[in-house]
Amino acid sequence: MIPNTYGEFLKIQEFEDFNCVPEEILDGIQKTFSKDLKQKSPYKGLNIKGINKNSIKDLGEIVEQCFGNKRKEERDFFNYRNTYGICKIIIKYIPMNGRKKEYQKRLYNLYKLFNKKIGEPIEIDSNEDLYSDVNNGIIQYINEQIRNSSSVEKTKEFTDDIFNLINENSDLLDPSKYSIIPNQNGKLKKIDELYLDNGIYEELKNILSEYSYIRDELMDKRIKSFSPRRIMSNEDIKNKINNLIDNNDSYIIFLISNI
Repeated sequence: MIPNTYGEFLKIQEFEDFNCVPEEILDGIQKTFSKDLKQKSPYKGLNIKGINKNSIKDLGEIVEQCFGNKRKEERDFFNYRNTYGICKIIIKYIPMNGRKKEYQKRLYNLYKLFNKKIGEPIEIDSNEDLYSDVNNGIIQYINEQIRNSSSVEKTKEFTDDIFNLINENSDLLDPSKYSIIPNQNGKLKKIDELYLDNGIYEELKNILSEYSYIRDELMDKRIKSFSPRRIMSNEDIKNKINNLIDNNDSYIIFLISNI
């Protein structure tokens, strides 16, 4: 009989050594998925022949399986928000080589804007299946944090330039699901709530601003990576103004006469 991590005695065939895997990852897996890999590991310091040793490279399949089991358990209620604990740990472990390295480094750097306490990245020899669900969880987290800011002003808590962040990371953002696109009043909206500003004159916007929050409906012109399906032009604004004139609105007539 051999003692495991907790000093409990097991038969040799019951062991699978995970002592080479960073302890914070093992703790994260236990907390998130209730899967205790330490229980299978021999007491640290023991070097016993005949026990399969696992490194972080071997962990990808286990993590992938844990996410798969959680999806089956929660079904329609599954949300990566419930797995952020392990996602936030693994995201700082960057592949030391391979096609995944640059992508993981970029995702880590973007996530670090929202969690400055994450620590420095650690390069490891890893398999791509370690990151599939972890990345999805981190991407959801990033979208949620931008959405929760609700305005351009509040995004300054994590970036000096939200427009550059959006334009450079459009592949990671989902403005159809999350309110993350600035309108011309500095509020964050979903893309389908906005119109593309097709060169509307500022003077025309100013006239209508007394009647409707026209800039609320227009995407900020500094956003280049996304484009609303709907377009608003000078002609559309003029039609709105003409409708007011046709209804003998004295104030709109006064505004136009003073342009």
